[in-house]
Amino acid sequence: MKKIFVAIVMLAILWFSWLYAQNSAGIECSADQLRNGQCKFNIYDTLGIKQNSADASSPWLLFQDIVLSMTFFIGTLVTIVIIIAWLMFIWSGFSGDTGLQDRARKWLIGGFVGMLLVMSSYVIIRLVQFLVRGG
Repeated sequence: MKKIFVAIVMLAILWFSWLYAQNSAGIECSADQLRNGQCKFNIYDTLGIKQNSADASSPWLLFQDIVLSMTFFIGTLVTIVIIIAWLMFIWSGFSGDTGLQDRARKWLIGGFVGMLLVMSSYVIIRLVQFLVRGG
């Protein structure tokens, strides 16, 4: 009974996330596109930038694209570091190696501090974008 409940909750979460993605996350995906693997993702719709063609040649938007791309890339690297650190931490528990456990703990702390920095920089970038557009 518990497994059925968990499965229903997971399906509901997937369904609601798909609805959110369809409506507001810049993902274009109809049933035919989904079957054929032709779904489209528009990062500009997701981030709310480059709303018209006149904005496409702005140096300010080029700078925004570069900074946001670097932020996403660094966030991905930090996520990978956190995953590797968790795996090291688990492996140190199996092997009993306290040196590896200490190193994994340092990696985890560094990864979470890095994630906090990346997330706060993203918030600052979005706040500056909001203020530059006139609020």
